[in-house]
Amino acid sequence: ENYSSKSLINSSYKRVAMALLSLLSTALLSSPILQKNDIISSKLMDPIVEHPCIPALAIDARPRSKLKRRHKHLFDNTLKNSSSSTNNLTLFEKLGLVACDSGVVPRKEFLETYAAAEYIHAEFPHMERVADLAAGHGLLSWFLLAMDPNNRTAVCVDRRMPQSAEKFAQTMISQFPHLE
Repeated sequence: ENYSSKSLINSSYKRVAMALLSLLSTALLSSPILQKNDIISSKLMDPIVEHPCIPALAIDARPRSKLKRRHKHLFDNTLKNSSSSTNNLTLFEKLGLVACDSGVVPRKEFLETYAAAEYIHAEFPHMERVADLAAGHGLLSWFLLAMDPNNRTAVCVDRRMPQSAEKFAQTMISQFPHLE
């Protein structure tokens, strides 16, 4: 692929992401609790939309494809720079590595859930208790706990917990032992 096709994919993905964000903001802004206009804040979305993993993940036409170990290089800049340590990784990158290690999280679900967690964390910074309904793997709860591990607790509720939820939980605790 040449540079122009990568640029086109990147700009197409950004347009789709902003369109989805616009639809979401229209729905959320009708709520009296969320009358602020900062839902499309670049502070919240740029770290996700501008991350180097996005164009590579956008190339795959199957959004339900799972993040696997082979995708770790997209989130781990320490693999490229041997003088770096994992302490220099952002939370987005650390959670991306957990998702890759577990091998059970669809890439689309990872990106959407991280964006939702960023927004919820920004809008409700002092929230101490999270109730994650229709939780599935419990990604939203795990991400919110990782964003504020000292003051938050979470309860995940679902009719049927996926078998892979346990694998994700084990991987998450191995990388973030303080969340146990």
